Amino acid sequence: MYSVIIPTFNRALILEKNLEKLMEIRDKIELIIIDDGSKDITEKIVEKYLRIMRITYHKNKKNMGSPYSWNLGIQLAKNDSLLLLNDDTFIINPQKFLNILKIDLKSADIIGFKIIDNESKKSIFDAFLSFFAGNIYFYQGNKQKYVDFTSGCMLITRKVSNLVKFNLIYKGNAYREESDFQVRARKFGFKILYDPNLSIYHLKAKKGGQRERNDKKWYIINHLIFLRRNFKYTKIYKVIFFMVIALLSSKSIRQLKQKISAIRYAFWIK
Repeated sequence: MYSVIIPTFNRALILEKNLEKLMEIRDKIELIIIDDGSKDITEKIVEKYLRIMRITYHKNKKNMGSPYSWNLGIQLAKNDSLLLLNDDTFIINPQKFLNILKIDLKSADIIGFKIIDNESKKSIFDAFLSFFAGNIYFYQGNKQKYVDFTSGCMLITRKVSNLVKFNLIYKGNAYREESDFQVRARKFGFKILYDPNLSIYHLKAKKGGQRERNDKKWYIINHLIFLRRNFKYTKIYKVIFFMVIALLSSKSIRQLKQKISAIRYAFWIK
């Protein structure tokens, strides 16, 4: 039995499509849905499935952010295998997915998936800039292997969740929450296994979810927090390089001032 944990915010109809897909494996999962203070019809949508699926539904009294919702969902889960999904990420072949997970769990406590979306691939120049700015590269090739990082959609075991929690320091769009989680998990000796046979489609909905808090300042703030917390020897040049890129990419004086304010805020947070 698996616990599927889905935080959601103002994406009722997308969540409904996700639940319909998960109906294929309803006898093998429990669903933990953490509604992060939605103002739409999310609650009514979930009510339709309460009688036909194992669902624990919790609605936060106000929007608490993604890290809080992940931690709460993990706390409410009853099983030892915890599948973390976004409300706009869909398992392509649910039955096959679970069959492969059963095998992979024999050799890893964190399992990453192949994410399929409509984003264009980065150029070599973009990849170069990203590396020196400390951006995280997670492998998405066709070979199964152990990796340092994977996407935010992942499976973790109870052994991992007992030792590592999502850090509430990541606010707004919570950018880098999963990368920070994975760094700390690896410090405890847990391995991350990437399996390209585990495919998930990411819709990347334009509204709702983290998109509601998608202000560019949070990319800057959360990435700088991540660099300061997790890179001991290379963080100085990575932080500087990232700040230079962020400031030079400003399209107006107003945007430049906003980015400077975000950088100051990031260094104020301990």
